[in-house]
Amino acid sequence: HSLGEYTALFAAGVFNFETGLRLVAKRGELMSEASEGGMAAVIGLDEHHIKKILQKYEFGQIDIANYNTSSQIVIAGAADEIKRAASFFEKEGAKAYIVLQVGGAFHSRFMESAQREFAEFIEEFHFSELNFPVISNYTARPYKQEDIKRNLIEQITNSVKWTESIRYLMGQGVTVFEEIGPGT
Repeated sequence: HSLGEYTALFAAGVFNFETGLRLVAKRGELMSEASEGGMAAVIGLDEHHIKKILQKYEFGQIDIANYNTSSQIVIAGAADEIKRAASFFEKEGAKAYIVLQVGGAFHSRFMESAQREFAEFIEEFHFSELNFPVISNYTARPYKQEDIKRNLIEQITNSVKWTESIRYLMGQGVTVFEEIGPGT
């Protein structure tokens, strides 16, 4: 998910390798420039409980960044709030609270400057027809041709809806999933 969506779009024939490199290089550059903030993985609490904790303890500078599973959710926000939130999440029953070693508060409002600049950059590109469906992490539904640019722009500041994406695929009859990554 996230950056991997570009790999899926390349495989689906939406753009060539060079275009893909240009897109991900610019996205990475802009996101690293908007590098304030941090992220943490919250293990053992569901979305409802996490939102309740954020509201109860007034963590107004934290967003949900990734819905990885029903009980593994990544939050992003102001670095000081991410650090301060650890004890509150642990007190409220989180099995683990892991501050991630990343360069910013990705998939959150803290990436708005990157999103604006990427929106201007991506306008110069033309995308080919999809050769097969690709699920957007922004909508948790298959890309529509006319929404490719918008979805790539929106995913910069919006949550990765991985759990919802998988549920959608299962609802479509998909029963086999291959995980490819470190340690798999």
